[in-house]
Amino acid sequence: HMRHVRGCLQWMEQRIRRDRVSAITRGLFGGEPLLYPELLFAIMDGVADLRRRYGISAEFYSSTNGTLLDHPLAAALAEKGLTQIQISLDGPPEIHDARRMTKKGGATFAQSLRGLKIACDHIKNVTVKINFDRQNRSSAGRIIDILQEAEIAKRVNVKLETIAYQMPDSRVIHDRAYVIPPQSPELAEAYAELTLVCKERGIKVSRDTAHTTPCMFSSHHGVIIGPEGEIYKCISLVGRKEFVVGTVFQENYEGGEYARQMDVGARVEDCFEEKCPYVPVCAAGCSFESIVRDGSYKERFCTRDNLDRHHYYRHLIRHEKHLVSLGMQRLGSEELRPAARQRGSADPEPLPVTTADGLTLHDFMPPAACGGCGRGS
Repeated sequence: HMRHVRGCLQWMEQRIRRDRVSAITRGLFGGEPLLYPELLFAIMDGVADLRRRYGISAEFYSSTNGTLLDHPLAAALAEKGLTQIQISLDGPPEIHDARRMTKKGGATFAQSLRGLKIACDHIKNVTVKINFDRQNRSSAGRIIDILQEAEIAKRVNVKLETIAYQMPDSRVIHDRAYVIPPQSPELAEAYAELTLVCKERGIKVSRDTAHTTPCMFSSHHGVIIGPEGEIYKCISLVGRKEFVVGTVFQENYEGGEYARQMDVGARVEDCFEEKCPYVPVCAAGCSFESIVRDGSYKERFCTRDNLDRHHYYRHLIRHEKHLVSLGMQRLGSEELRPAARQRGSADPEPLPVTTADGLTLHDFMPPAACGGCGRGS
């Protein structure tokens, strides 16, 4: 394992020296990264040395289930440069414990909640990732209530993340009937509902919620390094050797499979031909979703039906005060729950949001010249 750590550090130094990289953001992932704190410390100490020698900026973030986090470990990680930690919850205790259990089938919710409390005492930015699907979507409010009872709700950000379809040969298979299709208006309604659930309770929601692309798959130097030093362009493909693009032990790895996976030109041709306004916030969709369905990352995965509805709701939520001042009714989370139950994902009916004068949201919306993501404004 230490050989692989040294390989990772040498690879980073090559990027700094050869490619003139001046800032590196490193994610500590697993599996469960906190199972091996000595490896994390070795990586973090090595990066600190690179920072001293080359003057680069470097921060760490980590994604974990939180069950192994204690005060000494959290303090040590923060001291070595961990500025953000994400801990996942799959629902209130009865749902979370049925999905995330120990090897012996034991409950883990209480341990994860304890880890969240500890993280809040030591780490600058703490995120609770709420994983949702059709089965547990309605329980998100209860998670927020639990965080409030634990007196940490105001100290964390919330990231909402839908559970995706999995590869047919995955060892752990999530019931496909529970998965909300990522291209569907149903998913946009779910994100809007859960965003409002959080907002109504005064909780911040991460801005990258609901947008998974463009991602490192099409980002130069954005990679996942596997446990044996192998390099991937997608975290969901780790362990699948057919998608390896190189290793940290190779001097040059940026040709061949790396270049093929980075080439999004062919995937966006149809998007440009259709003059789709969402290309900057979509980049032809998630490559992993394409692989799950077609076995190839070369095909685009179009989610325009979802994006149309998502940005419609996003405008409603972001411009609520202005729209209400014009006489429009405030959108509440409860209004989206029956819509999710009564309407299928392929039936994007007009939204019943009007003023007393019969004006609709579209009368106040700016044109979506660049996809209407709303960032930076």
